[in-house]
Amino acid sequence: MGRIVFAITCILACASCVEYEYDYKYISLEKIKEIQITSYGRPDRSAFVVDHDMPMRYELERKTYIAIFEIDENDHWPSIFISSKLIDGSNLLIEEVLIGNCGSFDVGVRYRRNGLSAARYSWSPALHSKCVVDGDQDYPNEQIIGFKIKNQRGEILGEERLPFILVPNGTYYEIDAL
Repeated sequence: MGRIVFAITCILACASCVEYEYDYKYISLEKIKEIQITSYGRPDRSAFVVDHDMPMRYELERKTYIAIFEIDENDHWPSIFISSKLIDGSNLLIEEVLIGNCGSFDVGVRYRRNGLSAARYSWSPALHSKCVVDGDQDYPNEQIIGFKIKNQRGEILGEERLPFILVPNGTYYEIDAL
């Protein structure tokens, strides 16, 4: 159904459009034993035609904080939002720890997710000149999300280095107007 809606949108949008088809993959943290999957679903965009429900939200509970991970439903690059809160619910801050050359956090951009400050990590090898990975293929040595959890005073409460896998799940369609 999503593919049909997308095709109709393309036809109505412009007569000279080219449609590109890409494999859709998402960042999965489900292999980390401390991670809890808190919801499953599918991206809500007509450009995505996914094969099956996937984890959409994860939580990682530590002694003093909870880290929350939500799949970015709007980007075809494998991307995930990360936010954190104290056990009592107070907002915490995420600061990037540089690991590898193929993925990164958005620089200078802060997001809000469910009332919490969030950062967005993207696995985007094609956008990183020092990355040796071709496209969005697996490369376990680089597939690690590193970040620090800080309170509002800038004190570090913890640091995480979480390995992830890329899971194929259907197709992403993109329109290029000529």
